[in-house]
Amino acid sequence: MQPSLLGSDPYAGNSSVVTYSGWPLYTYISDTTPGVAVGQGLNLNGGYWYVIRPDGQPIVPPGDPPAT
Repeated sequence: MQPSLLGSDPYAGNSSVVTYSGWPLYTYISDTTPGVAVGQGLNLNGGYWYVIRPDGQPIVPPGDPPAT
């Protein structure tokens, strides 16, 4: 992790969401233990969800749509 890549963006309800290299960070309810990424590549809530590498780039499996 690179602390210089941490930030935040406005979020609904006058709050904010933590970002890493500009990507919003969320947890997925089924990812219950370290190393589990059930939410990886799911198309939910208007877009695909990907795990972020320490360099701030999404991990997009071959054949999946690019992160936007």
